[in-house]
Amino acid sequence: MKNLYLNRVFLLLSVYFVTLHCLKAQYKLFHQSYDKSAQFNLSENEVKDYREEGKLVVFNEEKHRSSLAVSLLEMKIGKDIKEKDATRIRTYEVISSKKINHHRLRYIFFDANKLSKKKLRKKMDYIKKLLEDNTSFESLAHQYSMDRNAHRGGDSGWFKKTETHPVFYEAVTDENRYANEIFEVSIPENNWYYIVKKTFSPRPIREILVLKKVETR
Repeated sequence: MKNLYLNRVFLLLSVYFVTLHCLKAQYKLFHQSYDKSAQFNLSENEVKDYREEGKLVVFNEEKHRSSLAVSLLEMKIGKDIKEKDATRIRTYEVISSKKINHHRLRYIFFDANKLSKKKLRKKMDYIKKLLEDNTSFESLAHQYSMDRNAHRGGDSGWFKKTETHPVFYEAVTDENRYANEIFEVSIPENNWYYIVKKTFSPRPIREILVLKKVETR
């Protein structure tokens, strides 16, 4: 009985760590490190001066829906919002605003760190055959995608160039891709493989650069 219990615990822990690995891997797909101020065409001196005052933060009109974000997105450049509590005053000043091209699609992710190349190829070919037979891409993503977007039917949400893995971005935004095209993308150095469906046209989405300053009361 004790051995059975330990085996179950080991199995649950193994599943947990495999899932955690996949979640972290695909978080990185759309959260590459980049200079958030660069897209707003500020000079190096301006950026330096702002960073000496506080922290630069970007708000996106599609992704950020908090009451603070909504209020800031409605404000003109130079305006600010103050939040006060017993010990601090936080000031959020709108520094710049710009529309940035974003993309959106559906994908099914396969982690070759967890599958042999033979099993990976077999599974991808099987899914592509189901897609050729008009099986819903969304339902297949729910069933087979090895990341947290599976529960969203593989919907990537809106993403931009600077925050996306460059190999993936270049492949999915190729101007020769057509609407609803289904194709493969691979990033072998990470053992990441994808079946992708182009579902949306590029869209300009407004983002604002905000200077956050914190003062002690």
